[in-house]
Amino acid sequence: MQLQSLTNVSLWLLTYLAGHKGVVPASELNKALGFSKQSFIVPVAKLKEKGYVSAVSGPFGGYSLCKRPEEISVLDILTLFDDELRLDNDKVPRASCCKAVDNLKGLLHKMDDDFEQTMSTYTLADLLKE
Repeated sequence: MQLQSLTNVSLWLLTYLAGHKGVVPASELNKALGFSKQSFIVPVAKLKEKGYVSAVSGPFGGYSLCKRPEEISVLDILTLFDDELRLDNDKVPRASCCKAVDNLKGLLHKMDDDFEQTMSTYTLADLLKE
């Protein structure tokens, strides 16, 4: 599985903000995470819309978390731009052609379910633990 760039930026941005108190300057985020200023525009808009971050304008502006890290699961972030995460099962034969293919389909669906279950149990606070 490969994350969309918007999801990737959001995940790193929220994780970084969770590890810092108050407003984090945009320039610090750009430097620390290595993303361009432009790469934050769409993810930040979505994160603001969903109530995860607030933005402060001006020379001392930046971003801060609006929720506690314990309230944000990794799955919440991973599904911001897609309603669900799924392995690329479109390339799997639809017809039942043999037992091995049926078993593989079952395994891929189990992996999808297990992945979502695991990601829903981890929060940003868990990532902050040493």
